[in-house]
Parts: sequence; C-alpha cells; structure tokens
Amino acid sequence: LPTRVWPRAFATMSEMSGKFDELEAMKRQLAEAVENERYREAAELRDALESLASDEEVAILAANDEFYSAFSGKSVKAMEAVWAGCDEDSCPVMEEVFCSHPGYAFVTGRHNVLESFGDIFQTTPPMRVRCLVDSVRLLRGGLSAVVTCREIVGGADEKPTAGGGAAGPELVAINIFEKGEDGAWKLVMRQAGPCRAQARPCADNISV
Repeated sequence: LPTRVWPRAFATMSEMSGKFDELEAMKRQLAEAVENERYREAAELRDALESLASDEEVAILAANDEFYSAFSGKSVKAMEAVWAGCDEDSCPVMEEVFCSHPGYAFVTGRHNVLESFGDIFQTTPPMRVRCLVDSVRLLRGGLSAVVTCREIVGGADEKPTAGGGAAGPELVAINIFEKGEDGAWKLVMRQAGPCRAQARPCADNISV
C-alpha cells in the first residue's frame, strides 16, 4: 500500500505570530519613515518587508487577517479582494468558492458568498471579530492552506479580556485558502459554527 502523506504543519503558532507581528510593525515603521521623509530608511524597510512577506507562513496569516479586517469593518469591497475569483463571466473560479455562516444555508459561488456578507453587514450592529489562530497547514503541495481558529465576536469598541478572549460569543472556524498564479493567497472556503461550552478551547478539538 502507498504511504499516506499527512498535511505538513508550519512552524509553531508562536513563531508564526511573531513573524506576522514583525511584519505589521515594519509596515508602521515604513509609513512613519515616509511621512518624515527618511527615504533611505524607508527603502531599506521596503526591501525587508518584501523579503518577510514572501514567507508563506506570514502571507497566509496576512490573508487571514485581511478577511477579519473586512469582516469587522463590514466592508463588501474589502471582502471582494479577500475571496478568490473575479466578477467577470469568464472567470474560471467564480463558482468554486463556498461559505457556511452559522444559522445560514450553505452558500456557493463568489457572487452569492459576497451577497451573503452584504446581508449580514446590513442586519447586524457594528462589531469586532477577533481571530485566535490555532493552526495553519499546507495541502496539495503548498497550493492550499487550512487555517483553524476561534472567533470572538464583540461590539466594535469591546476590548479583549486579560486572558485574550472577550465577553462575546465564541465560534470555531475553518478558513481554506488557495495560492493563485500571482502568488497571492485567496479565500475559497469558510465554515464557522458555535462553540459549545467545555473545559478546553474549541480549536483544540479541530482536526483537519
């Protein structure tokens, strides 16, 4: 029998989070350098940013973060940039994206997925959706990535608790990304559901 090759996990979450935090800090430093006309420093930071952003671990976490920024900002336009595909009839992956919202029917197709987010944005008050990433795994030889995480949903001005959580409801989510020909990671499938009360965090019980 052929040997089964299991999905390869990336580095530990603390290592990945450290790289992502470094990327965000460098973006702020670059903006400050440009604003204060320190162009030599800005050029060095830009080169360092390009090098760090090419790291697949960081790129996937950044794509995941863009999704939650669009969610919290209730921006359909930002969502359009996050999901795979395009809005042209000739686009080959228009119908190859899927989403399962808690309490909603399964949604298929880019247009329908984006429309479902628009409906949610119009019918919910301002909110802040925080993602606590549990793991990132590569599939299909590095062309797909699965992000498992917990989502903490709270008000727009709600602050995290000392333990990193929040008083709002907690969901467990799986976000699947695919790497395009341009190297960008785009969301192709998402499933989220309520997390039942238990001693261990929901994400500890996710298996992919």
